[in-house]
Amino acid sequence: MIAKYPEYTYQECISSYGKPPTIIPQTHMPFYYGSLIDRLLPITDYIICRALELPLVDTACQRLIQSLAPLYKYHPTPLTFTYTVLYYLNDHMKKPLSKTFVLTMRRHVEDMHLTEAFEKYNHQRDSLESLFIELVDRIALSLDFVLSPPPFVAQDWKTAEFSPGAQTIYLACIEIMASPHPPEAIVSAMINMLMVKPQQRPYNVINILALLLTALPDVYGNVLHDEFIAVVDRSLAKNHTFEEIVFDTFEEAQLLHLTSRPLIINALSQAYWTHCKWITLEKFTCDLAPKILDRVQTENDLWYALRLLVPLLQRCYEWPKEKTRHLTESLEVVRTIIDRIAYLTSIGIDIVHSDELCDLLYHFKYVFVGDYLRNNAEATFAGFPKKMRDRLRFYATQSDRKTDEKKMGPETWKRRLAELYACSWYWGDISWKWAEKLLLLCPEGYFLVRDSRSDSHLFTVSYHLDGKVYHSRVSTFGTLAHLGDRRPLHCSESVVELIQHVVEQSQRGEHDMLMHRRGAEAEASKMQLSRPLGRLELLPSLQYLCRLKIRQKCPPAAISSLRLPPNLLAYVTHTKYLIPDLEASEQVLKIRAENGLWPVS
Repeated sequence: MIAKYPEYTYQECISSYGKPPTIIPQTHMPFYYGSLIDRLLPITDYIICRALELPLVDTACQRLIQSLAPLYKYHPTPLTFTYTVLYYLNDHMKKPLSKTFVLTMRRHVEDMHLTEAFEKYNHQRDSLESLFIELVDRIALSLDFVLSPPPFVAQDWKTAEFSPGAQTIYLACIEIMASPHPPEAIVSAMINMLMVKPQQRPYNVINILALLLTALPDVYGNVLHDEFIAVVDRSLAKNHTFEEIVFDTFEEAQLLHLTSRPLIINALSQAYWTHCKWITLEKFTCDLAPKILDRVQTENDLWYALRLLVPLLQRCYEWPKEKTRHLTESLEVVRTIIDRIAYLTSIGIDIVHSDELCDLLYHFKYVFVGDYLRNNAEATFAGFPKKMRDRLRFYATQSDRKTDEKKMGPETWKRRLAELYACSWYWGDISWKWAEKLLLLCPEGYFLVRDSRSDSHLFTVSYHLDGKVYHSRVSTFGTLAHLGDRRPLHCSESVVELIQHVVEQSQRGEHDMLMHRRGAEAEASKMQLSRPLGRLELLPSLQYLCRLKIRQKCPPAAISSLRLPPNLLAYVTHTKYLIPDLEASEQVLKIRAENGLWPVS
């Protein structure tokens, strides 16, 4: 093979072309040779994954793994490979085979330092609570050391696959996924650990456990959610006071070792949903939050559920660059909360802390939903007790009742967002700098719509005119969208209709003089939109098109459960899935600009 395809050094290549050497031989440092092992490793990765996935005899798989495992001493990312295989095949692999796979890799991978409880005793000698105490202590040590890292992580940072903290977390996940214990026992041990041992730094411990849960397959998070629902079903919060449930006393209770299982489950659930990725959080707001509220039967259960839901609503609403996507989900959760309060009052539950509950409803209005749920809320408030009705009499002001403008409901909002996402000229969350780069390569009149970086606007129209790129924000008032101030010449029911109107107006030779200034240099005297710059016109990659089609066809709650490897699932669930490769798009536009290859209108 080497004789047929020889590998030459730089000097030998230069000599073969008959050119004089451009380097000094005495000081020449040869480049790294390609290795046959480097070429074999991607093939062995695929072979091992397929062998573990197919219903083969365990002994055959074990022999195959033992034969190929020595190659992984030279694998560039052995921990990532081991973690990915266990994560992706969590439902397929038998536990003994998982352990054999991990221990075989451990013998040949230098930096895979597992606990003695797993290597020697397979998590069978001591309790699971003691195991998690050891794992949490290892992660805490790897995150907080002074000079040298602990001995169970890579000592050479230059060649390490992960940072010390990330390496310890992934090693802990590998142990847990290869453990013979089911997810129910694992999550229960995490909860019991917080009850057995008083913690000096309880928030550090609970965040470490939450990070472990987010790095594990979704089945572990589902078990934690089932634990939370079990607390509500059994009304385990009935013996706690309002102050204990609502106010943050977790750290003090941990230091005094006075913790209760319901409060620990609530705190751990909140940490888990705070650290999770946005696609998992979207599943929570769409599916799991209504399921919790449907089981609430007492006021204490209601406050116990709100302790988890309200901070997560805030996170949904303030998610960076995703404010338009999560707004409708916040509306649905708030609607469900209001309906559940009405149900409790209708069955005769006396709301003792009604003032606090009314204050929370006002908070929902002014922070999350505005007047979107006003009509629904007013109809529901009619069934509240008189004390609560009096407290909520300012929920809809007199001027709100007199206004003629219709308020956009959540279903209408969802439909109009779907229409916007279907337009190829909507580029999502790209910066104004990239918008200018792309549009300056296009003829005048080209435009695109993108997410606004302003807190008071959702979208911005960027367009090329008079040799510059201008940016005009789209304002919304009630159900109407428009460009310019609050009293424009034209308003439309949606952003799509607004853009269509401006394009038709520009094609007739008419111009708008509507502009929000970004500075003195960005002042525009007119506005002209003649042709959209579409995302799909710039030869995007097949990978991008597949991701776009998956996101269009799959419901948001079902995307996280797709049977895909973690890296591919992360690509599919990326928040900026609408944006193609911007550098590749720029190159396509440069070629069009150089050759004049623009579509004829």
